Amino acid sequence: MKNSTDQGLTLLEVVFALSIFMIGVGFIFKSDAVAHKYFYKGQVRQQMTFYAAGLLEAQIEGIRPTVNSGPFSNFQADIITVDQSAHLEKVQVKVYLTSSPTDPEPVSLFTYRVKK
Repeated sequence: MKNSTDQGLTLLEVVFALSIFMIGVGFIFKSDAVAHKYFYKGQVRQQMTFYAAGLLEAQIEGIRPTVNSGPFSNFQADIITVDQSAHLEKVQVKVYLTSSPTDPEPVSLFTYRVKK
């Protein structure tokens, strides 16, 4: 049998190996959390856009819908009409999240319609 000087890892080497491993795992978990955060933000922004488009269409048709269910219950909408000329008015819908009005940024859609 050979006499070997290496008989295993020292405690210090094991601590270094585990700390490097844990740093790597920590970065993976952190990047996963950030990815979920931005995915959620994109989903909310898409829902806000759909909600604003529906409200804008309803406003042009002369209807004021009230939606309090589903994903739209967390949204607040401001409908603004501004006279542009003697025959046109600008209709703008601004939708934002009630729990966090600045994150994600509010969605603003507008169009023009002929005055009645």
